[in-house]
Amino acid sequence: MSLFMKLYLVIIIYILLQNISYAQKIYSVYNFDPVTITSSRIPTEFSKSSRNITVIDENYIKHQNAESITDLLQNLTDLEFKTRGPNGIQTDVSIRGASNEQTLIMIDGIKVSDPQTAHHSMNIPVNLEDIAQIEILKGNASKIYGPNALGGVINIITKNSEDANGSLSLRGGDFGYKEGKFSYSIPINNFTNRLSVSQKSSDGYIENTDFETRNIFYKAGYKTNSSKYNFSLGYQKKDFGANRFYTPSTTERENTEQFLANVSVLNPTNWGHLSLKLSGRRNYDHFQIPEYSYTNKHTTKMYSAEINGLYQAEKYIINFGSDIGYSEITGLRMNHDRSYFGLFAETIFNATEKLSFSPGMSGYYYEDWGFQLFPGIDIGYQLSQKIRIFSSIGRSFRVPSFTDLYYSGVANMGNADLEPEKAISYEIGGKYLSDNLQSSITVFHRNTTDMIDYSKSKADTNAKYIAMNLPQTNTTGIELSVKYNTKFNYLKSIQLSYSYFNHKSDFTDYDFQHKYSLNNLKHNCNINLNQKLPFDLFINWNLSYQERIYDRGNGRFITNFQTNIPLKQFSMHINITNLFNENYVNFNGLPMPGRWFKLGIKYNFDK
Repeated sequence: MSLFMKLYLVIIIYILLQNISYAQKIYSVYNFDPVTITSSRIPTEFSKSSRNITVIDENYIKHQNAESITDLLQNLTDLEFKTRGPNGIQTDVSIRGASNEQTLIMIDGIKVSDPQTAHHSMNIPVNLEDIAQIEILKGNASKIYGPNALGGVINIITKNSEDANGSLSLRGGDFGYKEGKFSYSIPINNFTNRLSVSQKSSDGYIENTDFETRNIFYKAGYKTNSSKYNFSLGYQKKDFGANRFYTPSTTERENTEQFLANVSVLNPTNWGHLSLKLSGRRNYDHFQIPEYSYTNKHTTKMYSAEINGLYQAEKYIINFGSDIGYSEITGLRMNHDRSYFGLFAETIFNATEKLSFSPGMSGYYYEDWGFQLFPGIDIGYQLSQKIRIFSSIGRSFRVPSFTDLYYSGVANMGNADLEPEKAISYEIGGKYLSDNLQSSITVFHRNTTDMIDYSKSKADTNAKYIAMNLPQTNTTGIELSVKYNTKFNYLKSIQLSYSYFNHKSDFTDYDFQHKYSLNNLKHNCNINLNQKLPFDLFINWNLSYQERIYDRGNGRFITNFQTNIPLKQFSMHINITNLFNENYVNFNGLPMPGRWFKLGIKYNFDK
């Protein structure tokens, strides 16, 4: 079916669904001018941020009925997802054409990116019902967060529920899909408590793509007159068929298990506040390829502590602190550890009522690579009440993962002599914010040296891919986003996000084949159409187009459909992914699922 016919059918279905006008305002992707904490460690209103940041609020998450954090972000943003399997089973996420290793993942401001490999970084033991807000910072953030924030940051902020509420939901669908979720929050005096549990499974859409996964997440909060305490525990277990996930073999299988514990204390002072964050994370990975009698078992452990201070004066705010961490990997093929120590400081200085500067710097020490400095500065100017322009420049680097350095497998080989990746990033952009229209445009350029890719000789078809540092790589791109709340009866809001990337590399050795370089995106476009019909019937459409370098102009067009039908305390939801049954493959030639229908029902205890 042609692209034109698919668009035409979407429009026809729209028209058929419209028969009664509706004048209430549709929910937003974000509430206008929320306070964000990811573009700076200093809490900043969205409209005054001098960076390109996307904020997804709880209300939007609620009406999407997504199966996972990956599905939610993939349907909304122009982030790049290399999914190995559906429903967020195994996902690599990257920002601005950077690699998945160059994206920093955080939960409540605490770094949780996996030191073994970024393939595990999206193993997040948090259910969608637990999330209050997701903040996505595009571009270099090393002046704020140090290493591995080269491409950008995804910060998942969990709820502190002040009211007693809960929900129970069940969902089933094609390919033997089953899902159950339960969540409940109850405040007790100054304590808040929240528990959520979920489990989902599928028989798989082709051979050896079955999966089973479960999440348990608990969060407690306590407030006094002088302090605020938070404590959270997360557990996740996955067992899945990994057909062609990492090698050409169709027999691969993998199971992972993760524990996460975070503790934070916030103490307000007369001049600002002081905070302390402690975190521990354990990830177990068991991977096997029966075809080659290959087994790999590893456990990674991460511990970190961060102290943070905020000083507020009339014209400026200063944030400062220290970060220390330790990680180790033990298993059949890798037994190593490393630690780091870092310092950071940043300020927001209002030179005039319209002009602001935000210089900052972090410095981190690793035993293998010494001390590294990451300076940067953001500049913002308020042209009018609704228009703000901004620019930034900064230096960043990414330390090699344990897999990059030490792994030895069937198809891939690490390299202990790797150097960290280094980059200098520039951007300039602007945004327009009003009640009905929010839009932004950003042009950026990133110069990367010593980028890590896996390469092998083209002459030897049996050779392994070996991790190596590549010479200079330049990425230039443009990002455009528009969100408009319309006045039409048949369409209440439309959101468009588009990114274009131009990758240029200095390496000209055509005797080598590089594993990831040709898998980068060139065009990435998402259109989200939102309706709210009579009886509070929500309908969401997601139309996405992606074209990678190797596609050579033949990208893929995917349409997803979701609807939510409220029935007093109950609600019914329908999800159809890949509505037009598009045939396409993802990384490593793995065919992705065709049309997938899911039907669910949810009961809310709080109404």
